[in-house]
Amino acid sequence: MERFLELNTFSIHERNQVVKSIIENIDYSKTLIEKDCLNNITHTISKDVVQNLIYFKSSEINTSDSVVRDIIVRELIRCEEKASGGSMVMIVILSKFLENIKNIKSRTERIKSLETLKDNIVHACSEISPYVEKADIKDIKKIIKYNNFSKDINRLLYGIIDEIDPRNGCNVERGNKRKSYVEKKSGHIFKSENLNLQLYNISKWKKENVSCILVDGIIERVSQINHVLELFSEKRSPLILICRKASEEVRETIRINFLRNTLDIILIEVGFELDFIHFFNDMSALFSCDYANIKKGDVISSMLKDIIFSIDNVEIEGKIVTLRKNRNNSSIFLKNYISDVSSTRYKIDESSMDIEELENIKKIIDSRVSFLSSTRSTLTIGVEDISYDPYTISKIDKLFRSLKDISTFGTVSIKNIKTNNDMIMTIKKSINKNIFSQKEIFEGFISAYSVYKSLIKAEKIFTIDR
Repeated sequence: MERFLELNTFSIHERNQVVKSIIENIDYSKTLIEKDCLNNITHTISKDVVQNLIYFKSSEINTSDSVVRDIIVRELIRCEEKASGGSMVMIVILSKFLENIKNIKSRTERIKSLETLKDNIVHACSEISPYVEKADIKDIKKIIKYNNFSKDINRLLYGIIDEIDPRNGCNVERGNKRKSYVEKKSGHIFKSENLNLQLYNISKWKKENVSCILVDGIIERVSQINHVLELFSEKRSPLILICRKASEEVRETIRINFLRNTLDIILIEVGFELDFIHFFNDMSALFSCDYANIKKGDVISSMLKDIIFSIDNVEIEGKIVTLRKNRNNSSIFLKNYISDVSSTRYKIDESSMDIEELENIKKIIDSRVSFLSSTRSTLTIGVEDISYDPYTISKIDKLFRSLKDISTFGTVSIKNIKTNNDMIMTIKKSINKNIFSQKEIFEGFISAYSVYKSLIKAEKIFTIDR
């Protein structure tokens, strides 16, 4: 934020103008949250999100207003992206921080107030900490009830919550049907852009008891897989051969033998995109299998017995591949593996990347968790529920985003905290809900302090060029 600011001294008039614009912007930012603007954009956040969301003409707004609004809105978006619900905590706490700004008459006093507020945040967190509890289904259902969804949506959400791992969430879509409904999809699903079944003269490939071979690397020559072709020509059984990339020679050999009915092999190339960087490790965890790593010098033919494994059901349609197991692998290892993948979302060094890059990485993590999970629910919102509340989809999206924080960091029943702490009392009075995730409170505190620090340390504010 501070790159928007220059260090000079406020005149009394300038300081009053900044104070005025700050007070006006608090109400403005609350309106943004109430209209669910932030919920709608946090999935497709970009460098230009503020400019896309809001545009101010220079003739309509003064310098102070322009920069202050940008600072507050940018931090609101960042806070909401990091912790669902955190933006509301941020704005009410920032309001509290700014209550006495008119009485701060010198730069020294303003700087001193930062240390005082930092101590207040630490003290508030220490008072909240003993009240943090592991969330259970009852807590999550209370949060659902707080959102005032329609009866149908409540019923569907209760059913989803009873069945899914909260960390994996749920797909939410807008539908054309009158009523909302839930569709469950089983299997481990991924999309290969390089897959083209038309080359095999088929539109769909669905087989039982399919053998699978994984090759992390490029298959450049047919000689690398001669033993595979010979073995499956004799067995006459189906095989999917998954690799990073294959040469045209390899593709044509497999395709021609498939068309001649001498082989029932489908070649799947996943490429080197970031979405598939962990694909072979994830497959290894899912099916307790090994794979050939070309870069490490592995020779496919010499380790063939070790890398062939079986998948109960494989379905390929278009570019979508679905892998299914008849027995749900609920091993402790796999559960811990999925938990570790999910938790990497909270271990990213956000200071070293921009917002768009950060969002892409988090989407990849969410995609991995979705692939590793054996079942996935999709909630399609019907026309009736959209009419009942136009913000239903964004509210449900916000709910499922918050479940990851709730399951990882626990919840706080704010009304149960017996304290006179100003910051905690402000949350109690200003936000009409009881159960918060620990993360949304923490991120709200940090973001409010960040904005306050930027504004207090600024000695002259200038307009950002658009």
